[in-house]
Amino acid sequence: MFFDLVWPEGHARLDLPAAGASAVDVALALAPVLPALALLQDWIGAPLHDLRPAADAPWPAAALTLAWGEGGRLALPWRLLPWGRTPPAALPLHHWPCWPARLLLQALPAARLPARERVPGALLLLPASFAGADCALELHAPAGGLPLPRLGGVVWQPQAGSLQLAAARPLADSGDVGARVWLEQTLEVDARAWFGGWPQPLELAAGAARLEIDGGPCAEGPLLPAGRGWGLRLQRLAAVSEPLAWT
Repeated sequence: MFFDLVWPEGHARLDLPAAGASAVDVALALAPVLPALALLQDWIGAPLHDLRPAADAPWPAAALTLAWGEGGRLALPWRLLPWGRTPPAALPLHHWPCWPARLLLQALPAARLPARERVPGALLLLPASFAGADCALELHAPAGGLPLPRLGGVVWQPQAGSLQLAAARPLADSGDVGARVWLEQTLEVDARAWFGGWPQPLELAAGAARLEIDGGPCAEGPLLPAGRGWGLRLQRLAAVSEPLAWT
């Protein structure tokens, strides 16, 4: 049995096991989950505007879908997701998915990388790696066309081959793209990381990285140790007529 959970910012979809579609069946399906729905409103940070039975429509695609209780499921659209807030422990959400994400190793003004210095073989040092600064995770393919927050507080330890989260905090995009260095490898990150959890470190060794300037591909190459930090060897540069083939 499907229900629409209506907030002014969007509609969530709740699927509950039920014996039938009568008014009595609706009441029997909803009664056990009313306390959990109150917790869901606390997590979302806004009261429900409406709760109503819904037709058997296609399941929302641009949403976080989780198992709900015993035999149910919940779809929360991106606009409703309470980024950075941990769900109440008693909220019966299970089977969190993994989301494709990419690791931002360095961001710096594009003016610090003039074209005359971007030559094959050059070593671009990553200041953040020398300072022990955090990296950030970004969802690889934001769904629904919405800007989704980056996840800060990410500690990358290449020597140990692991990626850990020291203090999860959503980061807003400043809008000033500039120059950014991304790890080439796409990661599969437990979605709970964006909601106050980090179940276990990711095994992640140093590999190839890519440089983007003003949102476009510029160069790619291997990450190399450089003293206490790391640098990106500019092994292949992007030509205007032949962009580098990364996704």
